[in-house]
Amino acid sequence: MRTFVFDLDNTLYPKEVGLWKVIDDRIEEFVRRTLGTDPVTARSVRKGFLRVFGTTLKGLMVNHDVNPRDYLSYVHDVPVEEMLSPDRELREMLLALPGRRFVFTNASGDYAERVLRALGVEDCFEEVLDIFFMDHMAKPGLYPFRKLLVYLGEDPGSVVFFDDHPANAKTAMNMGIFTVLIGEGKNGECADLILPSVKQLPRYLNFILSARGECDKNR
Repeated sequence: MRTFVFDLDNTLYPKEVGLWKVIDDRIEEFVRRTLGTDPVTARSVRKGFLRVFGTTLKGLMVNHDVNPRDYLSYVHDVPVEEMLSPDRELREMLLALPGRRFVFTNASGDYAERVLRALGVEDCFEEVLDIFFMDHMAKPGLYPFRKLLVYLGEDPGSVVFFDDHPANAKTAMNMGIFTVLIGEGKNGECADLILPSVKQLPRYLNFILSARGECDKNR
């Protein structure tokens, strides 16, 4: 039996939905308003935060004493229920998995619950492990993954991790977690498996259950 851990945005629903783009725009707007600057400068500052701290939130907390709940409330004030709808195929796939299921996201738990309810899968997961669980030390850093494994009480080889972000996938894979990258891989990126959609998981489930986390760039 395995433990299945899923990222949220652009993983449980397709990137083409555009929800993350709306959030991304609000993040840049929050930075601009907080710094009282123009969009170009705000974008540059944000890139610096991402490079140094891994997330915009951590950079704002360290350099501008921003309250994380204020930030998350603002950037997640988006029309989730208008952009997502119940996904029966996703629900059936999740419920058929032979193991525990968790959501592991850099977003807030409140936002994650809204997304899960909109998709009709809110009861398919044991728990949502959010940015507060990570102590604001977001993926792709090592700390969230180490804390995840301790919390789950699992060895890396017993966990399957799904994420659309190559850097997140690479960190997990390097720790020995079997990693599935959702989306398209690029030269130089590596996950144990790359799938265009999480809903292709049933086709590869036997392979995943028998695998030991060795990177296979040809899959």
